[in-house]
Amino acid sequence: MEKFYIKDKNKNLCGILFYDKENKKWSIDIEKNIDMAICPALLYCAVKENKYHLDNELSKMWIENRVVPEDRQNINDILNIAGLAYYDICDILKITQGKCCMDDCTVECE
Repeated sequence: MEKFYIKDKNKNLCGILFYDKENKKWSIDIEKNIDMAICPALLYCAVKENKYHLDNELSKMWIENRVVPEDRQNINDILNIAGLAYYDICDILKITQGKCCMDDCTVECE
């Protein structure tokens, strides 16, 4: 089980992302005291519904919105630059730290 910390721009913990590599399953546990003003959109929507745990489907959707997609036209160039032999969403997440233009959060490996 891999563990990642979702942090805001001030390095405050927003949640913990878990990845079960064997079963290829993701989940997110959102911090109960998350600052809604700087919370990533999907996490914000979940908390508004009083939901602090995201299952594989929602967690994977959140991750896929933060990494380059596998079907990107120049994906082989991107993989070469990143030093990856093949596309692995977890490896891409680690390299990019899940940085996204939609918020100031990052994903840090344990």
